[in-house]
Amino acid sequence: MEAHAGGAGAARGHRRSRDEIEAEQAAQARIYNETLLALRQKINDVELDAARTYMRRDGFHLMQQQFTGEIKALRDALDASFVRMEEKIDKIALR
Repeated sequence: MEAHAGGAGAARGHRRSRDEIEAEQAAQARIYNETLLALRQKINDVELDAARTYMRRDGFHLMQQQFTGEIKALRDALDASFVRMEEKIDKIALR
């Protein structure tokens, strides 16, 4: 019975004490807990950012229409400017 209790494994250092096992489990639990807390914080950050930048569909369509109108107005202004420039170039070329 004595050979079984001490065993060859204990002589080679393969057996760990209960305190060592509990300490390792506690360390692993802390790491797991920190990971969960970090994930929770990241989810909260994403939710807050989404709430700050969220735009309702109606607001998006209104903004899109305004933007399209502004782009069209710029294009029309550029076209008119090019027409005036071409007229000036033609006048100078005919001299």
